[in-house]
Amino acid sequence: MRNLSCFLLLFCGDLHPAEEYELWWEKNINNTLSISTFDEWLGDIHSTSRVLMRRHVQKMGYRSIVDVPAGLCTDYFGFKHDGIAIEYLGVDITPKLVARGLNQGIPIIEGDIKSLPFPDNRYEVCYARHILEHLNGYEEAISDLIRVASREVFITFFIHPQEKEVINSSYSFGQLLYGNTYSKSNIEKFILSNPKTSDFEWEYVDGREIILHIYLNSANLVEWRIYRDKTVIRADRSL
Repeated sequence: MRNLSCFLLLFCGDLHPAEEYELWWEKNINNTLSISTFDEWLGDIHSTSRVLMRRHVQKMGYRSIVDVPAGLCTDYFGFKHDGIAIEYLGVDITPKLVARGLNQGIPIIEGDIKSLPFPDNRYEVCYARHILEHLNGYEEAISDLIRVASREVFITFFIHPQEKEVINSSYSFGQLLYGNTYSKSNIEKFILSNPKTSDFEWEYVDGREIILHIYLNSANLVEWRIYRDKTVIRADRSL
């Protein structure tokens, strides 16, 4: 436990104050929402999209993964269940969930998906499940996932992107909560405008979930830094 606590302090650094919508889970878990109910919402290790993720990671031979948001660290246990040896780190913005993971001996730190506390190319794959729809936009999160990943960004949506984007915010249990439908074509244009992206594909899971694979070329990291710092203007690549 001591080693994990030191690990947490080493990598977290100073976190930006959470925005109102990012506090929903911290305010409600163990208050208006039980851990068991939250667990039911997330789905267990046998959930189809989780199984597909682990099979893909194994097939691709990935050796390291950052799971953001880690939530109850379900996928950590999924890798253990399948006997897949991989360097795993969970990241979550909710202190209650981070503390819960640390108490279980799981490598997890507190962090924001829009500003991950890692150097460029730190993990071979960045994995984000059921989170982008709960943000106030996807651009910052996808950009930072691409920055930190060296080979792939793996995103699972629980709301299928459509042609028309709808930013849907409401108050649930007194807290702001987003449930957005994004424009699929806009997402594609956005990820292709990043010079680190080499290719992408959509994988349909079922009528509810869809997976976005963003394949990367870390050799373009220098060009990506220029892109990130906005010192040059790149023309969007057409599909």
